[in-house]
Amino acid sequence: MTSPTIRDVAKAANVSVATASLVLNQKAGSVQISVRTRERVLQAAQEVGYVPNMAARRLRGNAGRTVTIAVLWPVDTRVGLIGRILTGIQEHIRTISEPRVELMVETYESGRLRDVRGLVEASTFNGAILANTTREDDAYIHSLDPAVPVVLFHRHSQKYPYVTADNFGAGCEMARQLTAHGHEQLTVLVPDVSSQAIQDRVHGIVHFLHSAPDAPRHSLIYCPFHEVGGYEAVMQLVQSGLRPTALLCLSDQVAMGALCALNTCGMKVPEHCEVIGFDNQEFTQFTVPSLSTVDLPVETMAAQAADMLLQKILHPSQELMSIEHPLRIVHRDTTRQG
Repeated sequence: MTSPTIRDVAKAANVSVATASLVLNQKAGSVQISVRTRERVLQAAQEVGYVPNMAARRLRGNAGRTVTIAVLWPVDTRVGLIGRILTGIQEHIRTISEPRVELMVETYESGRLRDVRGLVEASTFNGAILANTTREDDAYIHSLDPAVPVVLFHRHSQKYPYVTADNFGAGCEMARQLTAHGHEQLTVLVPDVSSQAIQDRVHGIVHFLHSAPDAPRHSLIYCPFHEVGGYEAVMQLVQSGLRPTALLCLSDQVAMGALCALNTCGMKVPEHCEVIGFDNQEFTQFTVPSLSTVDLPVETMAAQAADMLLQKILHPSQELMSIEHPLRIVHRDTTRQG
């Protein structure tokens, strides 16, 4: 038999999970909660046999308190970004003297965010940053009344605070710049994953090409989210007789595979084919030729997400402004200048 949770207390007291959490974690004084409601929550906790969990106890008192924040990460092929996210969060944590902050990573199967019990029981962490959620997981978290504060990374939301980037605008700019170079056809390599950010990039590219006069033709080619996916997509194009002159790769991993395929086929970059990636991963400086790419400020975004989450944990009633970063293309040697 499982132990009663804050959700059970909230149901018994006929209040929200957030209200029950504030009362049981002795934070009710930070917001307007009536004495009657507080007493009802405490009575319900006693009746259902609720025992406060370790994560909640850590937040009590002023001396030596510890806050645990979790990065919830789906198990898929986008491993290149998680290191940068953790680096940004750690750099922010180092600037904080009080409270002590612990960072944990909890993985889950993509599309199975509902399996993360800490979102409904507040048993292992005090707040969570959600990154790279699928459409299914987005729908789940927006239907949930979580037991802990949540901040979304690289996602828009009308329910939760978030830190994201203007992927739509970046897609428009990628298409605009390569259109200006006189290409008759733009080929877009799209990682085949459920991602709001990647779909926003696609929508930006398509929007520009549909609205620009005399825009080039374009094709969307979906491929696995890794180097082999980009390599095989370009090889199949060339072998079918379609030699691309402009590749818009919506991840750097896919772009690196595409560069290798172009080299295999004897196509010079950028003379025969221009290539733009997306994310500005560290390795893009060292590809041959060095990869032009959209600079996604992952570390800065992660630090801001961590700061937002800590503010929500320590000051639950505080209203936070979400952040959207403009993006720019870093031109290196895979695109023509001018």
